[in-house]
Amino acid sequence: KEIGEQAFDDCNKLTEVNLPSTLKKIGNRAFCGCTALTSILLPEHLESIGSGAFRRTGLTTLKFPSHFDKIPDELFYGSKLTSFVIPEGVKVIGERAFSGCKYLTDITIPEGVTEIQAEAFYGCSNLTDMVLPSTVETLGNWSFCSSGLVNLTLNEGLKTIDNRAFWQCRSLESLV
Repeated sequence: KEIGEQAFDDCNKLTEVNLPSTLKKIGNRAFCGCTALTSILLPEHLESIGSGAFRRTGLTTLKFPSHFDKIPDELFYGSKLTSFVIPEGVKVIGERAFSGCKYLTDITIPEGVTEIQAEAFYGCSNLTDMVLPSTVETLGNWSFCSSGLVNLTLNEGLKTIDNRAFWQCRSLESLV
């Protein structure tokens, strides 16, 4: 029912994982450093995913369970994600959730997300376009620092843009 903390840390030959439908918890950094891991299907009734569970993996995309209200901290830090759809129901994108995902080009953030925490998209150098949903109220420190943003559409509901949120976004041309 549970995969413990760092259970498969740095198993860099692991390419595919088939998790049982009875699995309830994936611990912190459970698959961290599994650089060859390209396929994993998360069980529908998963209850908990720890910080950094898929940090530095080879995953290019992942279908995330729809019943979570937060994308865990450091979930995909430094992974090879190219695209990601944040499910409806998520309210918070955790600290460094996508930080260092230099291959990330497409992310869908739905209405309902209210907070993008510190360094969430730090160093996402190929993420060029972002439209923030009307529900986002807070952008944390360094949330998009050193990203590849060229076009950014803010919203009228935005209340706080924390320190250095867009620091070193040297490609930023359009802010609407």
